[in-house]
Parts: sequence; C-alpha cells; structure tokens
Amino acid sequence: MATSSSSAAAAKPKPPMKKRPAVKHGGGSIEVPLLSAPVGRWSAAFTTKYPKFNVDADVAIVDYYLSKLEAIKYLDSGARARAAAKPLFPAFPAVDAVAVWADRNAAIATLQNRLGIRDAEEVQNTIIKPDGETLIALVDYGDLAEKLLANNGVGAADYIYAHNFLPTAFQTEFVRDFAKDPRYDAAAIPSLMSLVDMMTHDNAVIDIRWMAYMLATAFWETTYPKSESIPVLDKKGRPVVDKKGQPVMRTRKRWAMTMAPVTEIGHGAGRDYYLPVKVERLPGGGARITEQDGDQFLVNPSGTFSPATKGAALGSKAAATSTAIYDSAAGDELSYYGRGYVQLTWWSNYAKAGSFIGRGLDLLFDPELVKEPATAYQLMSRCMCTGAGFANGKRFSMYFYGTMTDYVHARAMVNGSDHRDEIADIATRMERVLLSSKACMAFSP
Repeated sequence: MATSSSSAAAAKPKPPMKKRPAVKHGGGSIEVPLLSAPVGRWSAAFTTKYPKFNVDADVAIVDYYLSKLEAIKYLDSGARARAAAKPLFPAFPAVDAVAVWADRNAAIATLQNRLGIRDAEEVQNTIIKPDGETLIALVDYGDLAEKLLANNGVGAADYIYAHNFLPTAFQTEFVRDFAKDPRYDAAAIPSLMSLVDMMTHDNAVIDIRWMAYMLATAFWETTYPKSESIPVLDKKGRPVVDKKGQPVMRTRKRWAMTMAPVTEIGHGAGRDYYLPVKVERLPGGGARITEQDGDQFLVNPSGTFSPATKGAALGSKAAATSTAIYDSAAGDELSYYGRGYVQLTWWSNYAKAGSFIGRGLDLLFDPELVKEPATAYQLMSRCMCTGAGFANGKRFSMYFYGTMTDYVHARAMVNGSDHRDEIADIATRMERVLLSSKACMAFSP
C-alpha cells in the first residue's frame, strides 16, 4: 500500500459502477463503492465462495482510503501535515504505529479491531468483503480523514484528538463555565470525569466536537430533580439562626445535572411502553415477548423480532387490563421505560440495542444493565457515531467534519429540534473546556 508521503499525491481511483447508498458528511455525501471481490488475507478455504481475491481495482480503492488514515497521523493538534516528520503522537485513533500500516492485512486487522467491526467472517479472516461492514467503516473514516487533510491549515485539526485531558484543568475550566448554570451540581463532577474518561478511550470517537455534543446531551438528558437543604436568609441576605445559634434550614427542590445514567421520571406513565411485559427465554438464545393485551412476539438472538400472534402490534395502552393470555404466559415480568444517558425505551429497542453493542439479548433480559455507565455510554456513542438506534439515521459526521460545526441541528440525533438551542450553547461551552484542557498540545519542530 502507499506510504503517507506518497499517498497525498495519489490519484483517487474510480469505483465500480455499482454503488451503495451515500454516506453523508455534513452538507456533502460520498457513495461507498462495492468491491468486485474481497480484499485482504487470501485463504484457500475461500476459493469456492470467493473465486476472485485482491483484484487490482479493488485493492486500489482500499489502499486509497487506508492511505488517508495513514496520512492523518501526521497532523498534530493545530499543526499542518508533516509528511516527512515523525509525529510526536498519533492524531487519529484508528491508526497504530507506522510499521503496522506498512502491511495492508495488518492495517485491515487494526481498523477492524479499533472500530469494533462485528462481522465475524471479516474479522476472523482479516478481509474486506465486497459490501461488508469493514468497507463502509473504511470509506466513512477514510473520507473524514481526507476532508481533515484538505482543511488542516484552517483549524480543523485542532478538533482531532486521541489523548487524555488534564483532570484538574478540565474541572477548573468546567466550573468556570458552568458554576452559575442553575443545573450545576458539584456532586456530579466524578460522574462527569468518568464520562470524559470513557470518551478518551473510545476508538470510534475522533473529534472533540463529538465529545462536546455527547457531554452536552448527557448534561441535558440526565438532569434530575434533587432535594437539598439550604439556609433560610433574612431580608438582608443573612442566615437566620435558631435559639441555639444554629442556622435554620429549608428544603429546596431543583433540577440538577447528574452526568450519570438515569431512569425516566414516571417510568413512562401514560405511554404505550409503560406497562411491563412477560419475557420468556427460549432454547437457542431467543425470547418470546407477551404484552399485556395478549400480543406475542418472537425475538431472535440478533435482536430482530416477528409477530407470534396474528395482528400483533407493539405496545399496550397504559390503562389496559391484562388479558388471560398475559396472565398465563411464562417468563419474567420486566419494564422497558427510559434508562441511560440518552434514554432507551420499548422492549423492542432494548433487544436491538443489546445486539448492536455486541451484548446479544442481555439488555432485553436485564434492562437495568442500561443504567451501568459503561453500557449507557456504549449505546450513546455507537448510535451517534453510526446513526443506528435512537439516532434514526443521523450521526456525528453529518454535523461535524473539517471546519463545519453545527451543534444546533445535531439535536436531530436525539430528539428532533427539542431544546436544540440550549443544548447547542452547552456543547459550545463543553468544546471550550475540552480544548483548553488537552494533555497534549501542538509542538513546533
């Protein structure tokens, strides 16, 4: 494959005529080419299934995008690309040491590992299938890298960061920006720092603006009612004391940031997912779901489901009375109201989400797992990075790439346009805090 010094001048190969749907990056899009045959580690075991392997035109496409991922590591925070200089640190989390990327097969294996590719055949055999998950990820991230390379002289590289943040600096800057916010709560700082730590170790998160928007989303979505004791003040603002000289206290309720996974207030009361359902484990790893109105569904281990009774429709009216079918159904009675940083609702979404993060039906069988910070973070990050699940096809790269930053419309990933301006303001402040607390700064040769 091309080295970083030669890749910058490489001509972009023409993809085959057959195309995949476009991958959108902000206001633009790129079509993912379908390869004519697999690219990667050839094996005699594939000769029947794949008569062709490593066709020149296919290899050219793969090498083109790999070369962009290779070249991006010559960007440091705020510095222009240095094709002839060894970087002080890599600036793109999907990239390992130079020696690894000198070998195409090793590069494919690294990419699959770093971005969590789940196609077992691709990962176990170190191949990129003609229309597989690895190809989509390669083109997606390779194209983002290409845009960053094209814009590195105007500040886009400042956002590409794959390192830790200085905890003391981060907390100081965060308090400076947010202490006067009515939702601020010092007790939430440890949870905030835990969330930042998970982001810095997430290989799929390549942009500080992505981090800023996740933090802003968590700030808004996990705000929860809090009761606290505060001193009673007189008309001059002085604490009122009792006969023993002790301050008189009163209870105040307010909405406060938690930065931790929370449960939906009211547990979805009045909504069609409010009532619990029966969940029966089936041989082979699947499940049978029985809703209060008697509708039943079969769920396979991958999280997809199908009606098991004629005319079955998801959900039961919140005020419905359970049917005889429900009362006699086998299984555990579980509820699927909102949980997490970005609240997950409906049993069907718990089933699909668990499979999406590589946990099978774990979340369906134990919905409380979604309140674990690591699990809740996986759901938020994976959906926002890929557009799956709650994100409804919207993802980070549609709102943040190169020099484009659109915190306002990024709200479409979570909840349409609801409170988008307030959350955009929070994200802008989070971005400033992150940029000012980097552990690794730009260097001068």
